[in-house]
Amino acid sequence: MLSGWTGLALASEPQLLPPDLSLKSWTREDGLPANSVTAVLLTRDGYVWVGTPNGLARFDGLRFVLVKPSGMNSNDLIRVTALCEDSSGRLWVGTQGNGLYCYAEGVIKKFSRSHELLDPTVTSIAEDRNQNLWIGTPSGLNRFEGSRMVRITSADGLPNDFISSINISRSGNVWITTRGGMCQYKNGKLLPLPFEAEGFSRSPEFIGVYEDDKGSQWAFGDTYLVNLDEGKRFNYFRRGDNSSFRIWTICEGRNGHLWVGTSGEGLFCFTGGKFLPPILREGRLPSDVRALSEDPEGNLWLGTYDEGLVRLQPRSVRLQENSLGFPRSPATCLAVGPDGRLWGAFEHGGIYSGTPDHFERLNIEGGGEPQNLIVSMCVAPDNTLWVATMGNGVSAIKEGLVTHYSTADGLSDDSVLAMAAQTDGGVWAGTRAGKLHRFKDGLALSVGRQEGLSGKPISVILPAKSGELWVGTEGGEIFSWSKKAIRFSAEARELFGKPIRALHEDAGGRLWIGSAGNGLACLFRGACLRWGMEQGLPDNSVVGILDDEKGNLWLETGKGICAISKTDVELLVSGRGNVRTKLLLEAESIPSSSLGNGWPRVVKSTEGKLWFATANGVVVCDPKGLGPLSRPPPVYIEDVMVNGQLLSAGSHQGRSREPQGGLLKNDPDIAKLPTNLRSLEVQYTAISFVDPEKIRFKHKLEGFDSEWVEASDRRVRYGKLPYGNYELKVQACNAEGVWNETGANFAFVVPTPAWLSWEAITLYGLGAVALVAGAVRWISYRRFGHRLALSHEQQAMEKERVRIAQDMHDEIGSKLTKISFLSERARGEINGNVTLAAKIESIAHTSRDLLLSLDELVWAVNPRNDTLEHLAAYLGQYAVEYLQNTAVECELHIPRELPHHAVSAELRHNLFLAFEETLNNALKHAKASRISITMAMETSQFSIEIEDNGMGFDISATTLANGNRTENGKIIYGNGLLNLKSRLSSVGGQCGIQSKPGKGTKVVLSIPVGATSRKKL
Repeated sequence: MLSGWTGLALASEPQLLPPDLSLKSWTREDGLPANSVTAVLLTRDGYVWVGTPNGLARFDGLRFVLVKPSGMNSNDLIRVTALCEDSSGRLWVGTQGNGLYCYAEGVIKKFSRSHELLDPTVTSIAEDRNQNLWIGTPSGLNRFEGSRMVRITSADGLPNDFISSINISRSGNVWITTRGGMCQYKNGKLLPLPFEAEGFSRSPEFIGVYEDDKGSQWAFGDTYLVNLDEGKRFNYFRRGDNSSFRIWTICEGRNGHLWVGTSGEGLFCFTGGKFLPPILREGRLPSDVRALSEDPEGNLWLGTYDEGLVRLQPRSVRLQENSLGFPRSPATCLAVGPDGRLWGAFEHGGIYSGTPDHFERLNIEGGGEPQNLIVSMCVAPDNTLWVATMGNGVSAIKEGLVTHYSTADGLSDDSVLAMAAQTDGGVWAGTRAGKLHRFKDGLALSVGRQEGLSGKPISVILPAKSGELWVGTEGGEIFSWSKKAIRFSAEARELFGKPIRALHEDAGGRLWIGSAGNGLACLFRGACLRWGMEQGLPDNSVVGILDDEKGNLWLETGKGICAISKTDVELLVSGRGNVRTKLLLEAESIPSSSLGNGWPRVVKSTEGKLWFATANGVVVCDPKGLGPLSRPPPVYIEDVMVNGQLLSAGSHQGRSREPQGGLLKNDPDIAKLPTNLRSLEVQYTAISFVDPEKIRFKHKLEGFDSEWVEASDRRVRYGKLPYGNYELKVQACNAEGVWNETGANFAFVVPTPAWLSWEAITLYGLGAVALVAGAVRWISYRRFGHRLALSHEQQAMEKERVRIAQDMHDEIGSKLTKISFLSERARGEINGNVTLAAKIESIAHTSRDLLLSLDELVWAVNPRNDTLEHLAAYLGQYAVEYLQNTAVECELHIPRELPHHAVSAELRHNLFLAFEETLNNALKHAKASRISITMAMETSQFSIEIEDNGMGFDISATTLANGNRTENGKIIYGNGLLNLKSRLSSVGGQCGIQSKPGKGTKVVLSIPVGATSRKKL
């Protein structure tokens, strides 16, 4: 980009003038390994590599990173002599006494004599089109062919073994300069080149050869430059002691200038056969330049002896110096004539005209030319200069003659704010009174309110390519004049209220509008789009608009001069983005920028330069020399620190920059970090040499961060991270606000420890299942053992119950039977003793009752009766026998099939007693003639319903809290009802009683059977 700005200097032959530059330098105090720089190289990734006697450093515009082979002692120094990047992106470093180094994807390899290198000192490195690397040494030439090192010495045809320089031409020839002469390696052969040139008495000793973009071969010696194609010598350094001067290096700028670095004379620009010193805005050029390189942004990098690394940055725009003839006065408007002549009007300074290298004030014999308050100018196709003034009408100047127009000649106002010329020779003027006037052979036409104008002051007039006329007013209105009719552009109504200061029609027919307060707008296809500071515009006042030959849009604003790239222009008009401008000259450089009347404020000269009228004078820019307006800065991951240790080359993977190697490494694999991750620090950078301190960053750790994090520091730190996969994404934005949205990524994984892996978890699960299964089996086994023991106890108990029942039946039963039998005999033997007979009868009756009770007890104790079927059968049989000798009829209903449920002895015994009590109450107190007994099984309940047709009773009125039933104060039932409920509830059963006077009584006895009974009992 720097070379392109050579055209910014104003000269009749612009190619003869060097560019206008600003200087910045870095020394050891800024991190440079040494103040002497022996080699400078810009690699394709954007870094500046700096070779010094104290080592190699990588520079990103803000900081230097010292690069040295791993394992090298910190006190060891690498004296760098040459740098070269090959077509594969490998960096080759030549040293003095330490051989040759190759940096490739984090791997550093050294070449020495053991690798067939002729000498440990390397003087020059270059790669040919066959990807062979040529290495010059003081002992001859090496050619590295990828797998083998070939030696070439004077024995093979070299003029001398000391190689000074190697240069590869575009044709593929290898130029080799030695202390004994120059030769070419062509078609596999060394061809010595004896040289004769004007001014040489013998074949000179050359230091190097350089081929420019045009294919011209340039050789340089100690104090001279020779065009090998023309055999012509150029010698600028004609001093008494030539030993103090020397040309060290040559570098071609993008516009064809040759930059020449020398010792003793510093830097020169060779153009047009002349050595010219560059123009510095401030500072002093170094006197000893040993290395040169140009970056994509147009900066020229100088390696100097003892003065550090120097960057010469082109001034993108330049305020014209007074030496060109301009006055020290604000410029109000500009114009370009068909003949290419430039015109400029200055506040209180008159009119100046000229060519790019010199301007003169317009002076007309006898006076009459406008002097003050000139606000607009245009040049008609016949080269007539039309000048509009504030209060003094319009003047037409041609060939020294001035024609003046005022209100006396038909103008609506002597204050004319805007003028424009059409290709048909007509000239338009807009007045403060809000009228348009057309001049052609005098005042030919006036257009005002009657034709559709608003009457507000007309500030801008622009002839359209279609023949129409665009008009802007101080009220923010846009009109068009076509076919003798005015049309109001209603679609631009949002610009109302702020003066229109600029109009421009681009190649696509879009009308761009600049407003003093409403920013920038575009009128196209019936729609109007507007952008202000909230959309990224530097300022809401836009007073000048013009596009260059590349389609970039240039603006003069209240904050300075800026440009929008063609790509961003298309995004704007499609509604897909905000304004991204490159500010080329800030308002601080043109303070008090006038934003008042003045039209036009920006014009394009015939050679494509843009000229701006500002409050400090005229500013000019050559867009041809500009680099990309919206070049995003490349972003790289430089270092990764894990737990305070630098991640090794073998582990540092992903789209990142390897710290040891320093070369871009694109490995798609994921870095595997240690399981015990405690801290992670990632250092990143973005490369831009234009205001690198203004670069902004944002980063996001996918898998951890939910949003992007804005950052100004070039590093990010994380503590302990959960186990899982992550990807750190870093984006950067340059000083112009252009974001690199691709950025750099670093993918890594924090592995789950072995004891938390899926395999381990599976094993844990299987172990847990096995443990649970074992526990269940053990518990089941214990329960089984317990149940088995209970079963044994149960069996033993049942056996014991059977034995007791048998013993009771056999022993007690037989004895009671004997008592009853003896009592019957004794009663028969007593004759006449009634009292004794009654007692004996009582004994017999009691023994019979005891036999019945014993029978009931034996039935309850015998385990053979522990089933529901036996229970129901026994209760039915008992009821029939109990009521058979009474006047009460018994109805018995027992289900044919009952489930085979076990019923405990306790449950059977209590149910039997409750059943017996109920029958006894019904027989004694109910005065019933019929008793119905119904047994039923429902789910897990066995119920017995005992219903009589006796006299019944009122439960609520006659049943007291203690369960007694009274009648006329006389207790009829004892505690029978209460005993029934208490007896059954003790075994989990229930007793329900329903009765009404005269309606009988129903008693329902229910007990749980099956699982429920087992649970409760």
